[in-house]
Order: sequence, then C-alpha cells, then structure tokens
Amino acid sequence: MHLFYENIAKYVFEYWTGTFFSDASQNNEPYVLAKSVWLEIGNQMHSLPEKWAAWITIYSLPLLKGRLPSEYYNE
Repeated sequence: MHLFYENIAKYVFEYWTGTFFSDASQNNEPYVLAKSVWLEIGNQMHSLPEKWAAWITIYSLPLLKGRLPSEYYNE
C-alpha cells in the first residue's frame, strides 16, 4: 500500500501542476492549477506534515475544492 503514496500521489500532483507530460501542449488542461493556486495551498499546508499519504487521504480534497473545475471535483 505504501507504493501508492510513493508513486501514484506524486504523479497525480504532477498532473495537476502541469508537469506530468514532457510535451508542454499536453499539460494545458482545465485541471492544471496555476502556480499561484499551489502557493496558496502550500501556505495553508505550511504547518502540516509533508507526506504524500497525508496529502492524498486528508488534505487534497478540501484544499482542491473550489480550485479544480467542477467537472473534475465531485462531492
């Protein structure tokens, strides 16, 4: 189970930050969040543990709500 946090979470993060594909044209999608959004999320997580498991299981959904287009975020 720990490999999920070491691999998948990292790749999903790269997908959302627009750094997943080496071809930049493939990284230009509505689910790619601007650097300013990630800086805001980072500021909110500043005092939180920086582990992928915590990001995926606890923090990702509340911090991405209202930032991802609604078609990519279902409650």
